[in-house]
This record gives sequence, C-alpha cells and structure tokens, in this order.
Amino acid sequence: MAKQASSDDNPLPADPASTSKNEVMPTTYSSLPLDCEVCQDIMRSFHTPYEDKYDVDLGAAADVLSKPCPAHDPLLARLKERFESKEDTSVTLTPQEAHFKVCKFSAQTDTDITINVNDRGVRFSEPLELVNETSVDQAGRGVIPDPQWIDLSLLMKWNDWCQQHHGDDCEHPLNQYRLAESTPTWLIDVQNRCLIPGTPDMRYVTLSYKWGETERPRLEKTSLPELQKPNSLAQMGHQIPETIRNAIDLARLLGEDYIWTDSLCIAQDDEATKFTELNQMAAIYANSTLTIIAAEGEDAEHGLLGLKDISKPRELKERWINFGDTEKVISPQFPWFHIANAPYFNRGWTFQEYLFSKRRIIFEDGMVRWECSRCKWSEDMVHIDAPESKFRCNWMDVVSYTWPSLGAFGYMLIEYNHRQFTYQEDVLPSLVGLLSMISQKYEGGFLCGTPEMYFEAGLNWGSWCVDLTRRKSSGLSSASKSLTLLPSWSWIGWEGRISGGWASNEDYLKKGRHTKPMYTIPITEWYTSADPSGIDKRRIHSKFLHERDALRDHLNRPLPPGWTRHTQDPSNIPKKMERVSPDGKYYAHPPPEGCGTHFYIHDSCPDIEFWYPIPMLDSTVEPILPPQTQYLFCSTHRTFLFGSFEQKQRQGPDLPVWLRDEKGKWAGVLLMHNEADLEFFKQEGEGVVKVEVVAISRGQIPNDEWQHAPTEMKNEERFKEGLLYEFYNVLWVEWIDGIAYRRAHGRVEKGVWEGLQVEEVALVLG
Repeated sequence: MAKQASSDDNPLPADPASTSKNEVMPTTYSSLPLDCEVCQDIMRSFHTPYEDKYDVDLGAAADVLSKPCPAHDPLLARLKERFESKEDTSVTLTPQEAHFKVCKFSAQTDTDITINVNDRGVRFSEPLELVNETSVDQAGRGVIPDPQWIDLSLLMKWNDWCQQHHGDDCEHPLNQYRLAESTPTWLIDVQNRCLIPGTPDMRYVTLSYKWGETERPRLEKTSLPELQKPNSLAQMGHQIPETIRNAIDLARLLGEDYIWTDSLCIAQDDEATKFTELNQMAAIYANSTLTIIAAEGEDAEHGLLGLKDISKPRELKERWINFGDTEKVISPQFPWFHIANAPYFNRGWTFQEYLFSKRRIIFEDGMVRWECSRCKWSEDMVHIDAPESKFRCNWMDVVSYTWPSLGAFGYMLIEYNHRQFTYQEDVLPSLVGLLSMISQKYEGGFLCGTPEMYFEAGLNWGSWCVDLTRRKSSGLSSASKSLTLLPSWSWIGWEGRISGGWASNEDYLKKGRHTKPMYTIPITEWYTSADPSGIDKRRIHSKFLHERDALRDHLNRPLPPGWTRHTQDPSNIPKKMERVSPDGKYYAHPPPEGCGTHFYIHDSCPDIEFWYPIPMLDSTVEPILPPQTQYLFCSTHRTFLFGSFEQKQRQGPDLPVWLRDEKGKWAGVLLMHNEADLEFFKQEGEGVVKVEVVAISRGQIPNDEWQHAPTEMKNEERFKEGLLYEFYNVLWVEWIDGIAYRRAHGRVEKGVWEGLQVEEVALVLG
C-alpha cells in the first residue's frame, strides 16, 4: 500500500463566517450605499452565521431593476438577462410578477446564497459568495484562484483529510450492498508505467472521462505481454491520450501506486472478461479509493489542465465582481449549476462511474473541486470540515435508499436516459453494473432496465418535457451482444427524459419524496424470451404488485424479519397528500385501504415509517442479473379506437391525443412520445385516425387529486363520479411480422373499456 502523500497536518481552517451567537451582526455596511436596502440585505446574508438561515424578499423584479445601483447591478446582471432574452422560454412571468429573493440556507459549509426569480415553482439562481480578504477580519468564504495553476497542495490536503478523518462515512458509503471485493483484472502501475495483474489487497484510483472522437489505445490479449514490461506505457508516449497521461501523474502525486482506466485495463477481445468487468463496473468504481473525473473537454485529449509540471496551464476566466468600493464577490462553482452542461455529464458511460465513486476530484469549467460523503470543497472557497451531506439530488436516492423505491428509480432514469452514446445499443451495458448492484434491494432484478417486482408499473412510462426518439442499433458496440438490446416496450429503446408510472405505487410510505397517488393493478401474467416464438420463455414475477393486497393485510399475518409494528396516532393522519417539508419535496401520504391504525419500521431504515411492510431483501442476498431477453408475452385484450389532437385541451409538457369510440364518445388518452407522432394526428384531422390499443394493466388515482393529476383528469368529458378515477393502462401498438411494437402509452377509462367490444389477443411485444 502506498504511503499517503502529505500536504501538511494542519487542520482545515475554521469557517470565517461562523459568527458567534453572542456577536451582533452590523445593521448597515459602510462599504455599500447606505440608502440601498438591496445592497444591505445582500451583505447581511453574507454575514449570516453558518448555522442560521437567511431569507429576504427584495421585491418585485421590475421594482428592483428600475432603481439603478452601481454596487448591486452587476450581481443581478445574469438574472436580468433572463427577462430580456427572447430565446429563454423558461421565464414565463413578467418582471412585474416575479420577485427577487436573497437566501442563505443553514448548515451549509459552502454558501448557498442565491438571488432567485420565483417563477411558478421554477427557481433561477445566481450563487454568490463574498471574497475572503485574509488581511481583513470579514466573513467572506470566497477565494480567487490562480488563473493558470491549481494549488496542488490543496488537492493533497483534501485527499489526506478525508482519508484520515472521515472514517466509514467515506471509506464505505455503500455498506448496505454486497459489493464484489475483487480488484480489476489489470491495473496500471504508476511508478513503473506498465500493466500488472490486480489482486484483492491492492488499493487503486479510477479515472472517469469522456472519450469523444479520440482514437483510443486498445488493450488486446496479444498486447498484454508487452504492456507488462516496465515503462512500456511511457514508451507509447502520445499514443495514450493526454487525459489518461495526466491522471497517471496525478495519482502518483497523491501518493497512490495504481490506477484503472477502461481502455488500458480491459482486454477488448476477451469477451468473457469484458462481460464480467462490465457487470462489475459499479463495484470497480465503488472499491477504488478515489476517482479522478475529467468533466470538461470534448475528448480524451483535453487533459487535466492547470497541474504544474504535469499538464498545460489553464486559462481561467475572471470570476469575481466588485461589490461596492472595497468588496469582491464570486459565483462559486456549485455542482448543481454545472452538472447539466459539462460534456461529461451528458455521456451515458460516465453515469454510474460518477454515482459509485466514494471520493471525487472533479476537473470542470477550468477549475477543480472535491466531493465525498462528508464534504464538498472547491478551490474558490475557504474549506471547512463539517457534518454535512454530500452533494445529492433526486437521481442519487436510488443508491442511498435502503428500500426498493420505484420513484427513486424513476428519477434516476430521468437523469440517465437523455445521455448520449456513441453506439446507442450501449444504453443497457453502461448501466448493468448499477442494476446488478441495486438488485440486492429490488427483488428479481431488472429485465431490460425494468424492475421485475414492479413490472407492470415499469411499462407505464412516457416522455418528460422533451421528445423521445427511437434508438437504433449500430451493430458496432464492443459490449456483450446479450446486453445490446433495444426493445420498444422498454425505456432503453428510446432516447430522452422519461416519466410516468415510476413516481407511483408507493402508498406504503407515510412520507416520501418521489411519489404520486397513482397505483397499478396487474391484469395478466407476463413472460419473456429471447425468441419471438416464445421458446424457453420464463415467467416475470412482479412480486410487489401481485402481493400488495396480502401485504396490506398486515394485522393478520406474522411480521416479516426486520419489521416492528407501532400504534398510529389517529389525529395525525392526512386525508390526502400534503406537503410536510419547507422545501416542498416531502409529502405525507394518507393510509391505503385497510391501513392507518398502525405503522411499521424496518431495521435497515429506522427513520422511515411505512403504512405496511413491503418486500425487503436480506443483506446477504447476492446481486443478480436475470437473462436479458427482449420479447414479452401475455394474454390480454385489444380494441380499436379513434385518436384526435385538440390544441385547446393541451396543458403542460405532455403530448396528448384524445381517444374516442366509433360513436365519438370520449374514452381516454394516448401520450405521444414526440411531436412528430403528434403531428401525424394533426395532419389527419380530428377523430379520424384509427389506432389499435392493447390493455397491459389497470390503474387508479383519487378523483380529487389535482396536484399530481394525469393529463386527462380535467377533461370535461371524463366520467368523474365516485372517489376514484379508474382506468386501463394501454399501449398503442403496430404489428410487423407477427410482433407488436410500442408507439405510445395511454389510459382508457375503466367503464368505457369494459363496455367496448374487445377481443382476446396473444400479445408478443418486441
């Protein structure tokens, strides 16, 4: 094991903004215009103690912008541009309707001071931080970095401090999973510049980066003997891309002996080994001590800029703004504000590499930052060590949750499925390591990216804010052919952000983040096979959906292992879904039918309360990846309806086509995947396009649930009697050579469907 390179043993500095509770903040600041309350409010936010919250409404945007101020105008410039831009369609309020706010959220080690435009729930933010002047006793946490060179001692300090002081929080952040302990087959020896066989006792660094169009060096079985000779990689020189060469040198600087990178450590012509390592990709990154993430640049020749004596200098643009006569303000590098734009975060193969890395040094936007389970640091901020959560967003919950949340899985897919692949058939291979690992929570694992325990619900997806386009196989992927599948019925067959049934079926939670009260009810049995004839087909067991009624009957059954029962206070039961957190992200759920007198807690998540026990796998369960087969089979019913597009009925981002029977009676809705399909109905005219729909499940949602309502809930023609809106989930399909292919998903009102002339069909979905 390498001896850790040491920067110095001095602790990280205390937070200069941690004002003592006994100190009194100034009421005015003489370095700013005393008669400008906007300036004074912004400065008060900078001086707010670490543990406190600050939230002040500055007034209507029009009023603030109508009073020119040389001090704060530069701070508002980018938000002002959003109102003036003709291309920015996301701001739908006028400056008279929108408000500016200045906020600081408590218990944040880096600042979250933002100036917001509150636009019907959409918040546009400008993160700001006061520059720290070390010679002056002031509250600033901002730092102006050197424009050419990164402070290398800072990188070493981050790494040393985390490894010496953060313990299991950062060394084993995924301890709920049984991760493979085996080291990758091959590693790069950074001292001897050659490949060596990996062994379980080796600690190593990983590299995550974007290849782009760079011609990649290929490890093949025939080149292995030569590449195991000392200095063999050094002799390859510029045949190895700049980013990889820089990462090898950085790993050595950090005191590490070994580094892993896919192109040089997986023999591309060894199909068996390649399949194994792709399946263990999540474990490879999770078991590494640190991941170097090259998030900027279009390809692997970009390099890790700004590392003196290792790489080329960077050209860091001026990031600070004058605030008044003596102060400077920067817009610090926040992951959330950059994550959607950097080329790295738009590539599919980098998704699980980032997600499973326990420690990250990230090169992005000309700068470098650190993320671990305890802290996030960047070179433009004074750093402190504090018990804060790592940077997280909805799509990370699928890993951190200890229960099989369908909603969390769906949010992960929203982030993943819009990413780009050189070969579109790589969409499943690049995620298989993650799916294999979280199969330890999702009983039965995943078939073509769909959790089998929620299978029917997993078919109810659609587009989310953007068009979905059909993925087409290039036939050029080097991934295992057993994984390069693109069935029309699965989200993996379509590119774009998806939404739908994922955020439903979580009525078991008393309070949750990723949910809406729409539930799926199975109506048939599903089978899958690699052949459209159905030979060797196997049953898909959607355990949770098929057993939900029995699970709700919890009072008459022994509790499963790990569960405890608790009496529920009847005065504290919500009648419908309601927000229960200030940020609006958590909702309290009313109990489902038959529940409400008790709630349940599982040992693995003692802070989460459930209305009834759900299937929770034992921690000893091994990861599984069931055979990936692209054809689905079931016995169901079909009918023919007539679709029409009505512009006046369109609301929000959905692409609805209204379904009617042959007499013109409203029946339901189809949700198109893209504008091109919608245009098909527009061109044909109202009520004349005949479509075949097949029933795949039933569903329901409370009739009074408007906040999470599906598209058709407010349609005046929809039958609205009773407590529930009940429907059949359907697919619009087209048949080719005896195989049905999905065109869109939709819903038909239950009473209407059951009054139609339907016929049995042996459905084969491809």
